[in-house]
Amino acid sequence: MSSYIKLEHKPLNEINKEISHLILNLYNCYPHEITTVLISIWVNEHLKIFKNDEYYKLCLMEVLFDINIPLNLFLVSIYSNINPEKLVHKVTRNMVILNKEIIKYEAKFFHLLYSIIIFYNLDDINTERILEKWLRLLKIFNIFLDSKSPITTYWLLETYFICISKLPILEPKSDEKMIIQIVQLFHDLLKKIIDIITCKSTTNIIFEEFILINPLNPSIYKELSQLNQIQSNNETDNLILNFKKLLLSYVVNSAILSNDELIKIYRWIGFITLKRLFVLSYSIISPLDKVSIVNNLNSIH
Repeated sequence: MSSYIKLEHKPLNEINKEISHLILNLYNCYPHEITTVLISIWVNEHLKIFKNDEYYKLCLMEVLFDINIPLNLFLVSIYSNINPEKLVHKVTRNMVILNKEIIKYEAKFFHLLYSIIIFYNLDDINTERILEKWLRLLKIFNIFLDSKSPITTYWLLETYFICISKLPILEPKSDEKMIIQIVQLFHDLLKKIIDIITCKSTTNIIFEEFILINPLNPSIYKELSQLNQIQSNNETDNLILNFKKLLLSYVVNSAILSNDELIKIYRWIGFITLKRLFVLSYSIISPLDKVSIVNNLNSIH
């Protein structure tokens, strides 16, 4: 420990190496505990030490990659950190009351998982190792598949797609059962989102807090960042553009909304998310599903 006390006398790059080495040693001894700390820091933005530091999540990610924890090991640790019993919402008279802390936790959890997948170097063409990662991911995804929060479902779909992109299965016949599970998850997510944007699954939910949950899924931030580049050519484009401008004002001002307004906004967010990811999904779904999805999307206003 005395060597770390003398760190202040060393160059910054050496200090970083020493800290990374220390954290890695701790992780190897206590993977579950260290992962718990990392997740707690990530999802709890009210810790005083980080309250005014907008870059702390980026710094946390840098530390994570500096210590170079194998993705499989980290996924196992993340999975062991999830307690499904703490993700259950209160039900009253057949109405599900969406607990604000649960849906905030779920959104921030997927923000962390998405960031890990984005930044990790996954240039691995070994099918067996890729399937092993997918096995871990499916266990995590399946816990959140039944979430009542629309934003969790959108985050799950976005994370699924980034995994498809960065962890492609180059030999589909290597594990047909796994492939079926991956494709089934995709179909289940599509059905869930279409049910949300067509009001089939939002008639019995009440939000405990009437503000939009941050972070929103990546597609929405991407769309909002391109507002000035959008040109309206028809009535549908005008509707989408007007909604995006309204959504931006809600996000910036943390607007207080009614339950019906929130449901309507989450429907539109689902529509925009599907529309953005539709090109990716179009190549891996059946012709019958394509017709069904197009019909559903065209019926939403």
